[in-house]
Amino acid sequence: MRKLSFFALSALIALLFYLPLNASWTYMVYIAADNNLSSYANSDISEMEQASDNSNVNIIVLVDQSGNGDSKIIKVHNGGYDVITPTSASWWPSDNELNTADWNTAKDFFLWAMQNYPADHYALTFWDHGGGIFKDNNEKKPGPNSRAVCWDDTNGGSDYISSGEVRQILQALYTQNGNQKIDLVGYDVCIVGALETHYQTADMVHVSVASGASEPGDGWDWSFLKELANNPDMNAPSLGDYIVQYFGNYYSSTNSTLGALDDDTLNAVFMPAFNTFVSELYNNMYDYETEIQTDRNNCSESMNDDPSYGGPTPDFRDFASRIANNASLPTSLRNAATDVVNAFDRTVINSYSRGYTFNGAAIWFPKSAPSCGSSWAGDNWTAYGNMIEFHNTQWDEFLLQYANPQQVLPVNITYVSHIIDDASGDGNGKLDPGETADIIVTLRNGGTDNATNVSAVLTTTSPYITITDSNGTYGSIASNDSANNNSDRYTVQVAANAPDGIADFDLAVTADGGYSTDLSFNSIVGNPKNVFVWDGDGYNLSGTFIRDYLDNLGYNVTYSTGNLPTDYSGYDAIFLCFGVYSNNHNVSTTEATNITNYLDNGGNAYLEGGDILGYDNGKDILIPYCGVSSADDGSGSNDMGLPLSGQTGTVADGMVFNAYTGGNNWIDRYTVGSGIAVFTNSGNIFGVQYDNGTYKTVTFAFELGGLTDSKSSSTKDNLLQNIIDFFGLGGTSGVINKVNNLRQSSLKLINKVNSFNLEFSLQSNKDVDVLLMDISGRVVKAIKASCGAGNNNVKIDTRNLKRGVYFVNVKYTGFNAVKKVEIIR
Repeated sequence: MRKLSFFALSALIALLFYLPLNASWTYMVYIAADNNLSSYANSDISEMEQASDNSNVNIIVLVDQSGNGDSKIIKVHNGGYDVITPTSASWWPSDNELNTADWNTAKDFFLWAMQNYPADHYALTFWDHGGGIFKDNNEKKPGPNSRAVCWDDTNGGSDYISSGEVRQILQALYTQNGNQKIDLVGYDVCIVGALETHYQTADMVHVSVASGASEPGDGWDWSFLKELANNPDMNAPSLGDYIVQYFGNYYSSTNSTLGALDDDTLNAVFMPAFNTFVSELYNNMYDYETEIQTDRNNCSESMNDDPSYGGPTPDFRDFASRIANNASLPTSLRNAATDVVNAFDRTVINSYSRGYTFNGAAIWFPKSAPSCGSSWAGDNWTAYGNMIEFHNTQWDEFLLQYANPQQVLPVNITYVSHIIDDASGDGNGKLDPGETADIIVTLRNGGTDNATNVSAVLTTTSPYITITDSNGTYGSIASNDSANNNSDRYTVQVAANAPDGIADFDLAVTADGGYSTDLSFNSIVGNPKNVFVWDGDGYNLSGTFIRDYLDNLGYNVTYSTGNLPTDYSGYDAIFLCFGVYSNNHNVSTTEATNITNYLDNGGNAYLEGGDILGYDNGKDILIPYCGVSSADDGSGSNDMGLPLSGQTGTVADGMVFNAYTGGNNWIDRYTVGSGIAVFTNSGNIFGVQYDNGTYKTVTFAFELGGLTDSKSSSTKDNLLQNIIDFFGLGGTSGVINKVNNLRQSSLKLINKVNSFNLEFSLQSNKDVDVLLMDISGRVVKAIKASCGAGNNNVKIDTRNLKRGVYFVNVKYTGFNAVKKVEIIR
């Protein structure tokens, strides 16, 4: 036994001897210098070589300069370096010419370095140009435009590493590191030092370092690595501190900025204070518009005021401090500002600034609406919502409030979502004929005060739905918080003979203090329709909105960003979003033919894109199927004017959209053929709907998802619901009928107090249906009348109806007409 133990111990010692031991630090630098910064790479590597040799510190550098076939990986030591290029690695090109604008190249390098040079701590830095939080339209690739680093002039084209891709890289490294945070991430690039940058990866990084302004050509002073080599036991905050110290000393007489932030403190301390501060800003913007705008306008934008490079990005602390010191503002806002400044100071490890107002991090803060009509504003706003993690905060909501202040109510409860619990039935989460199910509704309080003792009564106009428990309680809902009735569910029964369709539900909500509001939602009944949503728009702007809306209604949604199908059979409707130049898909003749083949077999198609009828290869095939006789290709940037006015008797009846954040370049103008104009501006037609009898199409030259909702019924939700109803996908029939056989001249409406009279003339006796519908197409009054030949008068009682726009639909055999009426209290 002793002999066996001795040999086992000897083997263990031998094994341990040959196993590589972790260094204290591995610092990885990604030098993407295949551009006009190529010469600076050599000087920075020379600075790295000043670090003394220490087996506990690995300095691993990927270098790609302006020559062909010059990509390499080096291990820096004092006075020089060794080339350690992994030529046999699957990701390394045989011609030694990497595309350093490809985020996969950066990911592969960092993963390789971590695997081959394991350490207790990891730091990495992106080295190259920086394009701000967003990058100029002329240099964007397919996909949302966002913060850009690392260009490659030899084989990168207009590619770069975007904000979303940086996050994907860090996710891979975080996993490689055993789900432990990377110690430090640095950006030796220009103008990315904003809160958005630090927050983007704060859940996977301890410390991040970036500059709010443009960096001088020499970039960082990399001799700071001497400190790490001399003290490999230092932590990430100390390393970040040294990076800023060396930078400041190097540029003591040159205008420049650099900030190091503790991302652990950012998440734990700063973000809660920030969210409170932004909530206070939002709630007080309407009443203190002049004061807050004055404080904003007094902030310097000299670091980056160029919208095409993600500006303007003023210093965050400067703005918050001005709010805190403004005695004309309410105490709650000033206190929140003071708290966030203190939290910010705790978050900043060190910052350097000469020639700029910079205290560690800037923030994106346009002075006007992101939907102000400039193409850059719409592009940036889209990227902010799609790829910048900071959109999870309330900052983007505040920016809209800042641009167009709206009064915030003390209590403002709105519908969020609902869940169908049909566990006693087939458990598919939908209402099916013959089922009994619970409904759990989530409500949100967007007001400034807490809502207490919230309850809501559920009702429906559907004759196939019986509500057996209509009362739901929600307790208290704090300001900007949500609650549901899971502990007091609604219960409904669906009739066994219920047809496929959509059931409308209404909620009468009450809370303490006399608060009340009426909300509504709907849910699929029976077998949901099959719909296909395709996203060829680089921003994924409309496609994701349409997908989520249809999915929430319970439709069977197939969503794709890949190749267009060759066969759409089996789908009740298709929604194809082709995008707006230069983030668009050119519809080929084959793709257009596949679409028209589907339509010829009774399909429904929503087609969206700035060039599909005026420029794309398949335009001549699609034009007659869209009810259009011809289309003009538009005239360049900022092409479509506002407002977009919805036309009577269409899916946009009564709607006006005054703001738009989608793409706005080379927008088609339509000349209507057999279709009906839906949206117009200044005599130009930007939307058409067409009911062929066999198929139906709705065609928009702009991006539906880029429309900004107004306070009235002009919302994307209502517009999309009207399109769904027009296609006959199970919605209310009223909206569908608004576009058929419009003969409004034969109807006359006479407004009375608490009612109006509908007058019309008949040539013979008819059984007439009179439907009064709200703006969403929901029937709120239904009257059946046996009318004789000659003049007829039908009185419609409006005493229990809310103010707003309604539609009167008169139907009998061979006739279907609609009139719009507005109830004013």
